[in-house]
Amino acid sequence: FRRVLFRSMSDGYDRARVFNMSLLAGVLADQGKVEEAVAYTHKAVALSDGMRSARTTFYIKDVFQRLKSFKDSSQVANLRIQLESARILPVRPSSTRGPARS
Repeated sequence: FRRVLFRSMSDGYDRARVFNMSLLAGVLADQGKVEEAVAYTHKAVALSDGMRSARTTFYIKDVFQRLKSFKDSSQVANLRIQLESARILPVRPSSTRGPARS
């Protein structure tokens, strides 16, 4: 179903694609499927690059909020770094950053 959902959207609907990926990632996060949630969030962030849309930023931040209960996961820590690099989240001072673990 997931593949069909994204394949059926034609080019030019990137914001809608980011919304759908974020929505799916949020549901996966709520189900505790951290690896899948993070993977879809990474895709949404990559797709939103250069968009500068408050709406897409909100979607992605919402997913990250849902993943906060898994903050000790290296995947979530690495996602945070990507979100900071993409300027979706503010960069934390280096003293509060834990090392990214694999």
